[in-house]
Amino acid sequence: MNPQSKGLGYGVRLVAVVLLALANIGVSAIPAAQSQSPTPDYGTNVASSVGVAKTREMGFNWVRAYYPEQAAQAELQGLKALLLVGWEQELTDVAAFGDYVYELVSHYRGQISAYQICNEPNLAEMWHKPKHAEPSEYVGYLREAYYRAKQADPDCIIVTAGLAINGGAGDAAMDDVAF
Repeated sequence: MNPQSKGLGYGVRLVAVVLLALANIGVSAIPAAQSQSPTPDYGTNVASSVGVAKTREMGFNWVRAYYPEQAAQAELQGLKALLLVGWEQELTDVAAFGDYVYELVSHYRGQISAYQICNEPNLAEMWHKPKHAEPSEYVGYLREAYYRAKQADPDCIIVTAGLAINGGAGDAAMDDVAF
């Protein structure tokens, strides 16, 4: 007999069993979530100071910037900034990248709200190499960047990179689902 043929009574009993099990393991041991805004914040991707100004005029709260100066400018104008980090250089050394992130976040502590670690890491282009990276390679850079950024500014937000949707293209791009 499949679960669908067991009817509503089966579902209600199953929910009751799950709730009892949760009560017995001490649900109160799960830490409470931190308070969050009831509505999402929206933003734009900018490449110039004009984009920062237009973002503010449109009523958005966030900008994603490519350069620290743009991000700092956005924050001065009352916007929160997400700085894209790692796209501007060839990534060849995890520890050196960690040092770079530490210095960057230390310098802009309190001026930049969030940092996105790389962009579309499933593309060779992001790595400035002829072949895309393996997921584990990106995770190593992300882990190091997170650790070092939090050393520099415990309040900063670290955002993982989004993937390029591509279906795979040999060495140039790893399929986003496979990545």
